[in-house]
Amino acid sequence: MKTTTILAAALSLTLGLAGYSLPAFAQETLSPDRVREERAYTLGTSAYLWGFTMNELYRVRSASLAKPGATLNKFDHFRVLMTPESARKLGVVRANSATLYSLAWLDLSVEPIVLEFPPMADRYFTFNYVDYFQNNENLSNVSVGRAGGAYAFVGPNWRALFRRKSTASTSRPTRSGSSGARRSKDRTTSRTSMRCKTATA
Repeated sequence: MKTTTILAAALSLTLGLAGYSLPAFAQETLSPDRVREERAYTLGTSAYLWGFTMNELYRVRSASLAKPGATLNKFDHFRVLMTPESARKLGVVRANSATLYSLAWLDLSVEPIVLEFPPMADRYFTFNYVDYFQNNENLSNVSVGRAGGAYAFVGPNWRALFRRKSTASTSRPTRSGSSGARRSKDRTTSRTSMRCKTATA
């Protein structure tokens, strides 16, 4: 405390000798109308930031499910690698051109959705689940290994048990979300046998 006081005094003296003066910061007095305006601006900004991710995912989901043949809880597989032109048409974060993409919009309002994928011994893969608060869950050859398996995404209202003890699960705070998959392309095929199904199927 004593050292801080001495340094502050020395700084004031130095600035004074150099012809400078420290600025005086006066506290602004706001009128009641200005207080209401500032409060409304702060609340509006907070509401926008809170709801942006949900509105953005609803926008992308609506555009995706409007395509012919698109449905909930089913992967839409991109059979070829992305090009800059095809990536721009997606309207979201640009895809890379080194992995094949798949996308499924999941509905967890009734029951969990189980993601099943086969062993992939020599291929890079990753599955990302994003809920409407932008919480991310990642399954990849690094996090879960290459042996394949079943993984359940559970909505906030599900209370029952799974019939299959081998099914791992994670609870999500929203009743819907998206699952995106990426995997490296091998020499023989551009398709990996993976699927989403209901927990009771």
